[in-house]
Amino acid sequence: MPSVIRNMAGQAVSSNLSFGSRRPAQMGTPDQIWKNVFRASTLQASVLLVGGGAAGGSGTYYGPGGGGGGGASTIQATTLERLTYSVVIGGGGASAGGGGDNYGGAGGTTSFTGLTSAGGGAGGRGYGGSTGGAGGSGGGNGGNGAGANNGGDGTLHPAPISRRYSGGGGGCSPNQSCCGGAGGATGGGAGRYDNVGNGSPATDRGGGGGGGNVHSGAACAGAGFAGLCVVYYLTTAGADFTVTGGTVTTSGLFTLRTFTGAGSLVVV
Repeated sequence: MPSVIRNMAGQAVSSNLSFGSRRPAQMGTPDQIWKNVFRASTLQASVLLVGGGAAGGSGTYYGPGGGGGGGASTIQATTLERLTYSVVIGGGGASAGGGGDNYGGAGGTTSFTGLTSAGGGAGGRGYGGSTGGAGGSGGGNGGNGAGANNGGDGTLHPAPISRRYSGGGGGCSPNQSCCGGAGGATGGGAGRYDNVGNGSPATDRGGGGGGGNVHSGAACAGAGFAGLCVVYYLTTAGADFTVTGGTVTTSGLFTLRTFTGAGSLVVV
């Protein structure tokens, strides 16, 4: 019903004033109004970034290749606003392949809108017995080809991640008839005279490839494993937002969004 406003003399000065263009029913329930006014503007989160692992180096009978280093494996805190965030996953280094002494390919950088983790260092070539590639921060170093030693373990991350990434690749043995060093825990492949050994590209993200030796006239070494990005936050805190992107899982009090390839995280 229109309201009537009168002046000091009691005369009507308006008979058609309404209180805004929205009726009370259009403004929502009290709970909805309260949430709209007082909802959180930012979401506190953590981001696991794993850089791509490097490939092992190739070599000769007398100079086996070193293992590739594991990619950097770090957890970084961030504040998410209601925006779109881009995710880039670092690729694994390419195998040296071919004959003779060759360095392995370095791993690629993984990023989440301004946050980065570098790829692992390339596996050394076999000339004279090579040193394995350097792991990134939290990544295992590659094994030395001369001693065929094992690759270093990557960092074990606490809950809700609760696992290790970015082990270094093992160094290859100078002896054609036996295997070299093992890959780092949950990471790189073993050094082998004929092929890459243990390690799974699907699960052991950021691992370095094993070093290679000559076999049947061709030198070979393992490729590195691609990186990973996991964004996680308290499930209760995320209830004030609509978040999309990545593969969604939960662990305890946390919601995790995992990216194994390039994509976007959208927060609204």
